[in-house]
Amino acid sequence: AAEYEELLAERHRDMAKFSAAFEGFDCLLLPSTPQTATPVSEVDENKIPMSRLTRAGNYYGLCGLSLPYWQQVESLPVGIQILMRGGGDARLLSVGLGIESLLPRASPLFR
Repeated sequence: AAEYEELLAERHRDMAKFSAAFEGFDCLLLPSTPQTATPVSEVDENKIPMSRLTRAGNYYGLCGLSLPYWQQVESLPVGIQILMRGGGDARLLSVGLGIESLLPRASPLFR
């Protein structure tokens, strides 16, 4: 129990530091995954943890959204992760809609 309480306290200290560093920014744009989309049946979390780039949002209590981005017409998409302060879900969805309108549409192969 003591170790758990210390880890929670450490997380809260980390959240406070991150919040201070995030001051003046509306959102962060990051990749969602370390590679293009992969069929779920081919994902091996032991080799390449697909969720490793989204863990920071969870750890720091942020709200997040991932949008697909097609780099080439016939490619599989990569994910663009948008992170905002926790509780900013409505604003995040609005920002996500704006960003989505600027991105290329889905590959014709996937429409």
